Amino acid sequence: MQFRGRINRIFPVQSGTSSQGKEWSRMDFIFEYFEQPTDRYADRVLLSIMNDRIKEYDLHEGNEVIIGFSHNTREYQGR
Repeated sequence: MQFRGRINRIFPVQSGTSSQGKEWSRMDFIFEYFEQPTDRYADRVLLSIMNDRIKEYDLHEGNEVIIGFSHNTREYQGR
């Protein structure tokens, strides 16, 4: 699915090392969009980008962007 909206808030980059010894980094941000052009209130979702994509996309608060994403969940530790 693709949505046109804007970057509402960007959180600090988090980083660490995986259990396999690989370095990782993640940046969370809030994406605000209108599902229908006639909607009165915007929907907001928290999205994340990881590793090299952080520099590739160079996001800034207030940027108008088109974002495509799909959602999927997996069970982790019984939740």
